[in-house]
Amino acid sequence: MVFFVVIGATVFLFGKVSKGFIPEVDNDSMNISVEAQQGTPTTKMVEHIKRITEIVRKDPNIESFMTSVGGGFGGTSNQAQVRVQLKTAP
Repeated sequence: MVFFVVIGATVFLFGKVSKGFIPEVDNDSMNISVEAQQGTPTTKMVEHIKRITEIVRKDPNIESFMTSVGGGFGGTSNQAQVRVQLKTAP
């Protein structure tokens, strides 16, 4: 009996709950996070991120990108970020 009540409630609530897991708007951007072994110096991370940016730069679907290595917002020398803005689809 409890099983059928739970199934019925699930079906009922599925229709009522918003489906916010998938964004309604695509902002044509993505973030790439890179993390190396703890203790990796910033100079080594810069070398890694340069290789990644060469790959990103060759992609014709990318409008622009920005990189950040180490520091800032609680980051450490073994972390890097690449923010990529994709070209808007026609």
